[in-house]
Amino acid sequence: MSDDLHQAIRANNHFELFGLPVQYRLDRQVLSARYLDLTRATHPDFAGTDAEAQLQAMELSARVNEAHAVLNDDLRRAEYLLHLQGGSIGDKVSPDLLERIFEMREALSVALSSGDKTRAASIRAEAADWLVQVVSEAGMCLDSGNPGQKAQQLLSAARYVRKIAMG
Repeated sequence: MSDDLHQAIRANNHFELFGLPVQYRLDRQVLSARYLDLTRATHPDFAGTDAEAQLQAMELSARVNEAHAVLNDDLRRAEYLLHLQGGSIGDKVSPDLLERIFEMREALSVALSSGDKTRAASIRAEAADWLVQVVSEAGMCLDSGNPGQKAQQLLSAARYVRKIAMG
């Protein structure tokens, strides 16, 4: 059994599975390289003919794919990290963020109802840029080791902003 396979079996979380530090910031090249290594190591086609080994390989392969999907997505990674740190995302958003979200939603609604596709695209692009900022700020809070309510509120806001950005 390969070292990658042993690591996959023993890992307690997605970061450990990929041999990455438990933090928001990560090196995407390392993540991609580790993903390729782990997909090879856990692929059911390489598990031999033993049914139990193939089943274990399928389960590990699914785990690797899910972990990669979470770690490769900034918002999902931040939410996962918050969970690992014992926090949870509620529906509380600070009043200033909530006000901006409502304004953006209203502007998008007006643009869509009037058929102004250019304005709608502009609002979505603005929301996408803001999403990057909000998630990055949440990530910095999470990496500080003391995320508190600020990270929770930022990530809650990010969920709403993502809906605006993605349409």
